Amino acid sequence: MEEIAEKLHVTEEYLSTQFRKETGRTFTETIRGYRIERIKELLTATNWKLTKIAELAGYTDPKYMSRVFKEETGMLPLEYRKKNG
Repeated sequence: MEEIAEKLHVTEEYLSTQFRKETGRTFTETIRGYRIERIKELLTATNWKLTKIAELAGYTDPKYMSRVFKEETGMLPLEYRKKNG
């Protein structure tokens, strides 16, 4: 958010407010949703390990990624892969 606001020559607060007004979601919620969808795609389209999937989805820690994924989907990544793969 900081980098984008700087490039647009606006404050983070202004950008955050406008983003939410336009999308109905916070910037963080939007990024999280994008990452979850990317993880789903990679889980079903590849046999890659969670370490690689986490990296490609923008997470540095696969355990944290798994926790976030479960919060959002109700299942762990490998459970999702079994059910949808």
